[in-house]
Amino acid sequence: MTNRLLGYPDNQRLLILNADDFGMCHAINRSIIDVLEAGIIRSTSLMVCTPWANEAAEYLRQHPAVHFAVHLTAVCDSPFYTWGPCLPIDQIPALVNAQGHFWEFNAFHNLNRPDFLPQLEREFRRQIQLVYELGLQPDHLDWHSIRLNKKPGVFDMLLGLASEFKLPLRTFGAENIRNVQAMGLPCNDYDLLDSYIIEPAGQPSRFAELARELKPGLNEWAIHPGIVDEELMTIDPASLGIRQRDHDYWTSLETHLTLEALNVVVVDYGVLKPFWQFQEAR
Repeated sequence: MTNRLLGYPDNQRLLILNADDFGMCHAINRSIIDVLEAGIIRSTSLMVCTPWANEAAEYLRQHPAVHFAVHLTAVCDSPFYTWGPCLPIDQIPALVNAQGHFWEFNAFHNLNRPDFLPQLEREFRRQIQLVYELGLQPDHLDWHSIRLNKKPGVFDMLLGLASEFKLPLRTFGAENIRNVQAMGLPCNDYDLLDSYIIEPAGQPSRFAELARELKPGLNEWAIHPGIVDEELMTIDPASLGIRQRDHDYWTSLETHLTLEALNVVVVDYGVLKPFWQFQEAR
């Protein structure tokens, strides 16, 4: 269905490659700039409430042709490197710990407060608004470290925000994909591939295998590049193999040649955005 809306034949394999976590730290920012400038990956996702968001936002201001999402964020990845909300904490108390930071991953997914979802929606709306206030023009929405199957109602809330701001939404889960496409909206035809689920050992060859295995239709891969230095080793040591290998593979000439040889067409959310702009707010 998505191929036809976008004007491609049914048997064409389309692939969105998105570099997640722009703004998390300087080492990740440097790496995402590298992969964007290498020309294979064409979009990224801005975390507007993280410590290095200003550097990422300035790059996007200077490079308006770069496609990017608002990477909606309410989870901290590490107890030693934290961030908090864009709204005052007294407006979203269910989202923050005693220090006023977002909860870490496990605590976030264990929260079952009745007012959690409305507060999350308010915070996410503020993050989107702030991106526009910075003079930037996002072309889609996605999210950071939320397991949708553990948080019922979150995807529907995200879909409402996508409709409100007339932006495409990264779609996850077979039922959600069916529901979005039933609305006449283009989205990925298959579940998102997250580079974190690929074993670090042999990762470059595995990317090539996955490219050969792509099905016709629209696919999306979330890539997590980073440059291994002292900063990243301190912030996120468990991810070092994944992030450095993502950086190295997606800046290599071999990757260009592999995708070309396989006749995989790399697209971005810019081709989806016009279809979402005509939807009525939910």
